[in-house]
Amino acid sequence: MVIRTRDLWNKTTREVMFYLTSLPPHAQKLGKAIRKHWSIENQLHWVLDVTFGEDGSRIGTGHTPQNMALLKRARVSIYSILKQAINVALVN
Repeated sequence: MVIRTRDLWNKTTREVMFYLTSLPPHAQKLGKAIRKHWSIENQLHWVLDVTFGEDGSRIGTGHTPQNMALLKRARVSIYSILKQAINVALVN
């Protein structure tokens, strides 16, 4: 169990999160793993929302929403791979 406290604009909110893991119960290691997970999640969702406007999308019939989500995530993955390849080429 992780209790997350946030102070914003003179208001304190508290959230209780539960995680299942096979890792041994070491608080620092578990905290690091949880923060890493959410860092990755937040970065991906931010890119999808800001770049592709995913939160404002009105696509909603049949399999179209899943297909569009797949294409958007594929574009993000391809962009990341190309960006890394360019950075490696510039260093060498």
